[in-house]
Amino acid sequence: VQKEDPRILNANKRYQRFVEANRQAMESCVPEKEKKKCKSFLRHPEIVRAREMVETASKSVNATSDFKATQNLKEAKTLLYNTYDQLKEQEIKEKIHRNEITGRKKTIEGQVAGASPEERVKTWCNHFRTCLAQHQKLKKFGMCNKRTQGYQ
Repeated sequence: VQKEDPRILNANKRYQRFVEANRQAMESCVPEKEKKKCKSFLRHPEIVRAREMVETASKSVNATSDFKATQNLKEAKTLLYNTYDQLKEQEIKEKIHRNEITGRKKTIEGQVAGASPEERVKTWCNHFRTCLAQHQKLKKFGMCNKRTQGYQ
C-alpha cells in the first residue's frame, strides 16, 4: 500500500473546504428561480380525440396497408400536430395578455428619478432649468424656429 503525500491530502482538504464555502455562499446569496409551469396538453379533449384518430388510422394501415389508409394516417397526424400548435398559440396569447412571457411588470413611463418626493421635485426643476437654458442659447445664436419662439 502506497502512502499518500501529506501535501496532497492537505490540498484536497483545503479544496473541499473551498467548495463547501462556495456552496454555502451560493445558497445564502443567490435567489432560487421559480420554475415555470408548463401546461400539459396531453389530457386536453381535442388532443385526445386527434390522438385516437391517429391510433385508429395506424391500425387501419397495419391491417390493410393500402393507399387510402396511409393518406388517412397522414391527415390524422397533421390534424394532431395542428391541434397542438393551436393550443400552444392560445396559451402564448393568454400569456402575452397577462404579461407572463418576460416576467417583467409594465414600466412606469414619465416618472422622475429620485428616492423621495423632494428629490423628484429637484430633479424636475433641474430638468426644466436645463431646457430653458438651452432655449436661451439657441435664441441667442438665432437658431430658434417658429415653434420654439413662442416660449420666450
